[in-house]
Amino acid sequence: MYSVLGQITQMYDTFTPVEKRIADLMIDQPVKVVNLPIKEIAKLAGTSEAAIVRFSKRLGLSGIKVVKVELARELHTIDTEKKPSKIEFTDSVEVLKEKVFNNSIQALYNTEKILSPKLIDDAAQAIIKAKRMMIFGVGIAQVVGEDFRLKLAQIDKLAHLANDSFTAVSMLGNFEPGDVLFAITSSGRSKEIIEVIKYAKKQRITIILLTQKVPSPALRMADIALAMAKEENEIKVGTMTVRIVQLAIIDAVYLRIGSIQSEAVIKSLTNVNNAREDIQDAQ
Repeated sequence: MYSVLGQITQMYDTFTPVEKRIADLMIDQPVKVVNLPIKEIAKLAGTSEAAIVRFSKRLGLSGIKVVKVELARELHTIDTEKKPSKIEFTDSVEVLKEKVFNNSIQALYNTEKILSPKLIDDAAQAIIKAKRMMIFGVGIAQVVGEDFRLKLAQIDKLAHLANDSFTAVSMLGNFEPGDVLFAITSSGRSKEIIEVIKYAKKQRITIILLTQKVPSPALRMADIALAMAKEENEIKVGTMTVRIVQLAIIDAVYLRIGSIQSEAVIKSLTNVNNAREDIQDAQ
């Protein structure tokens, strides 16, 4: 189940002072928020109705009515629903297993709720139309990028993969307007990601960004932002749920490409399967 309170907690440090007042109200008095009209919610938070609507959209939802529906659903199941929990190295094996699976499931629910199908379609269409494509990611994002590169290769869509800004910019020098940079980042604030995106913007390359839904320089420059729900970024355990959600979004884009170009994709996958069978027979 999508968690309004969970998203507010995760995003709290990125909120403006006005947004924090609204967030505090929703955390401290969720029942009132569910039952009051927007005018009264704004009055309690000491802000305007427009600010309430903007805050709802910051959470990835279309407006306060949707926030109230999701919040009511969350309050109804709050005693029985398993919530994400901070992982500790002192946890037992049983507790670790439960937390890892539960946190991953919740992260997927949260992003499924806020990610627009249109953005998935836009990303797929841009990739199909592009003559060239480069996937850029540093650190763990490179692992996600390699997964996407291999999937695309199976359907005869070749993409370069770069994991440092020098290599990325060197490759992008030969790209043309309409070609695609698919950038993967957790925060959207790293020096390398910003440097590469700025260069792509200058070259009028289409920028598809896979990142978390928090304000960042990269998010502001992206043409198509596949923004996932805000997840953990703990120093001790890293960004486990972020990686899982990124892989799920990539699968959605890949399958959308397949549905648009079904005949060609089926032919490519058949060729790949035949090649694998030939290798197995030879062994």
